[in-house]
Amino acid sequence: MKFNRFFPWILVFSLFIILIYVQFEQIYPSTKTESVTGAVVHRFEELGKFEVIKYNIADVLELKEKSGSWFIPDHEVMMILRGEAAGCIDFRRISPRDVQSINDTLYIALPQPEICYYKLDMQKTRVYDRSIGSFINQTELVNRAYKIGEERVLQAALEEGILDLSRQNAYKILQPLFEELTKKHVVIQFKHEQNIKPMD
Repeated sequence: MKFNRFFPWILVFSLFIILIYVQFEQIYPSTKTESVTGAVVHRFEELGKFEVIKYNIADVLELKEKSGSWFIPDHEVMMILRGEAAGCIDFRRISPRDVQSINDTLYIALPQPEICYYKLDMQKTRVYDRSIGSFINQTELVNRAYKIGEERVLQAALEEGILDLSRQNAYKILQPLFEELTKKHVVIQFKHEQNIKPMD
């Protein structure tokens, strides 16, 4: 049979091709690059707004409302406020171009920290009418005091350096977290834009 006659040569030729392929792979090994960028960005999106610090605020606020009449005393209220403010990193504002993998190092550009929320603790905040010394809660002046009190919570947190501490905590929390997840050395940087209050 002709096939049987050529079979040894076909076998030898096949072995020769396999040998060449093996030698070529040893000299020029194929490189397989595993990108971790997409996986990291996806994890960021899952985290959303990641809270890195929380402040508890206590303060006293006094407001006066003039009566407009010399024989009617001015209305004064005093607020003993308790509130809280939290700093966070909004991972939803990270795009693939903000994450770069170079050799064994992962470079991540985070958005600037922002205030996730600030609010009064209504169970612990009290407003008093200084003219009669009793607790009140149903006047226009009191409503204005609540609004000013919320802004006072925000201002106090900013004055205490909540954004700077948010950056510091982000380094401490996120660097080891992502080094463990990616098995790479992680370098964290912050973008230049700054956003104090939360964005919708």
